[in-house]
Amino acid sequence: MISVVVPAYNAADIVVGMGGSALRGMAFAKPVIVVGEGGFSSVLTSETADWFLYYGLYGRGNGGSDNIRHIEDIRTLVTQRETLPRLGAYSRDFVTSHFSVEAVCCALERLIQDTMASMPPSALPTFADGLRTAAILLWGRHLPNAVRQAIRRREQERMSALRIPVHLRPRNGAQSKESFGAKSFPQ
Repeated sequence: MISVVVPAYNAADIVVGMGGSALRGMAFAKPVIVVGEGGFSSVLTSETADWFLYYGLYGRGNGGSDNIRHIEDIRTLVTQRETLPRLGAYSRDFVTSHFSVEAVCCALERLIQDTMASMPPSALPTFADGLRTAAILLWGRHLPNAVRQAIRRREQERMSALRIPVHLRPRNGAQSKESFGAKSFPQ
């Protein structure tokens, strides 16, 4: 799929989409028209960016089926081609400052710190264990095998240090990642 998608985004002058398609268009530094249901259409600009951050890259129009707003957005961008590079650069800045791995990790870190600051100290070990488990289950699917194996070794060492009897430890991904819909880690 990537072999088809990348050339299409590279070749585009304007991207029309919602959600992930709009984000990908922004990542390729393309001007983006965000569409939705009921005739919703809006160009991502500095004036509309806060709205999209709050409500998402989607919208609901007035229910009309005439697509007048969408036609106007396309016409405006096509007839004002000199604005396309500026809008594309704005799109790229928008997506990298709000949706990059670094930006999302910073937001997650703030959320975790705020949560930890508001919980009783006795709940912190359970919270930390939950975060560790979530990281393994969610992100582990995307880690290289060497990292997965290092995590497994560390977990085995941790369980040994906690003196968890061998017969109570997860075996071969038991307590399994499969039960949570994730791929199991290679052994």
